[in-house]
Amino acid sequence: MPKQRLSTDNIAILKTATRRLVRAAGGVESAASATRVGKSILSDYQNPALTDHFMPIDVAAELEGDTGTDHVTQAMCRLAGGYFVRNKAGNIVDFSAHMPELGKSIGEVWSQTAVALADGKISDSERHDLINRLDDSIAVMISARNALGGE
Repeated sequence: MPKQRLSTDNIAILKTATRRLVRAAGGVESAASATRVGKSILSDYQNPALTDHFMPIDVAAELEGDTGTDHVTQAMCRLAGGYFVRNKAGNIVDFSAHMPELGKSIGEVWSQTAVALADGKISDSERHDLINRLDDSIAVMISARNALGGE
């Protein structure tokens, strides 16, 4: 059997993104009806104990297209050292329109951080949740930046 190349943290990132995507699709039953794979296989893709079972890219693309989310795409970009932000061409929004969403998003990061640090340490689960929350905030910030246009 070939050696596992992904770290435990990277496997957790992919499994969490898969779980979020399947949840966004309405659960395994709903996701199974929208893709070429069945419920038990979709459950396996989310299972952190099954470190050699991952959602195929075509299935992820299908579900992301159906749900309008980018959970797996974001995870793949994070593993590559970057971030993904949807290009909303033709949807020019005034910069100030992003401020309420940005404030809410950053407030959620602060709140979740305070809860995570209440016991003086951040668990692996809390760390993954904070990373997801921060990634959501980064996407909002980039959208706000793009609304300014220019350079």
